Amino acid sequence: FRCNWCAKPLYGRTYKSIPPARVAEEFRILQHELKAEMLWITDDIFALQKGWLSELAEHLEKLDVHIPYKCQNRADLITEELAADLKRTGCREVWLGVESGSQKILDAMDKDETVETIKTANAILKEHGIEVGFFLQYGYTGEDYEDIKKTLQLVRECLPEHIGISVS
Repeated sequence: FRCNWCAKPLYGRTYKSIPPARVAEEFRILQHELKAEMLWITDDIFALQKGWLSELAEHLEKLDVHIPYKCQNRADLITEELAADLKRTGCREVWLGVESGSQKILDAMDKDETVETIKTANAILKEHGIEVGFFLQYGYTGEDYEDIKKTLQLVRECLPEHIGISVS
């Protein structure tokens, strides 16, 4: 993705995907051998490849792995199918890089997302019983009080269970 403030300047627009079978085995080790009770997956585009998460679910089921986790994702990647697969794999919480409730600021960030997409992703996740976290960013270049009010309105409307705030 092309957000102009995240890790893209360091790593470019490429990514490597670990095979679902390997991830399931790592989950198994964490749950059964190391006795982990909850996982936090910090990949901000978790399950980007279509079908990857469904395959992970199959491997987890074969290995009898049932460990809750939370992860990060983009609002524009959340679909009914993805949310169902997240739930099936044990996801309890998804943190979305919302950043702002102002379309002007999202556009300035090159987020390639809309406020409506964020609202839709929030609703889909909640319909599937998955808690939602919003990463918010204040002080981005050009942000003014009206933009901040739009972000607060979005939070009031969506009522995410968790909020993380950073300042540019």
